Formats: sequence, structure tokens, C-alpha cells
Amino acid sequence: MACETSKQDWDKLKEDFQGTKKIREQQLLNLRRDFKNLKIKRLKRLSSM
Repeated sequence: MACETSKQDWDKLKEDFQGTKKIREQQLLNLRRDFKNLKIKRLKRLSSM
């Protein structure tokens, strides 16, 4: 499907490579959770020394 304007082309490419806003928000939540888990593991390891 061809877009009529360069803005539409850009928006389509952006969505294809970055995903929708909802997907990006979910990815951010996942990264925050992973980071929190890493911090907890690090603290547990340090406290057991």
C-alpha cells in the first residue's frame, strides 16, 4: 500500500520499526522490571558477602 504523502510514509516506517505506542510502553515497563530485578539480585549478592 503506497502512502500519499511523505509524512504517511514516515509514520508507517516508524510504526513498522518501533511498534505502536502501546507496544513501546509495554517494552518500557518490561525494561524497568528487568532493571529492578537486577538491582535486587545485586543487593542480595552484596548482603550475602
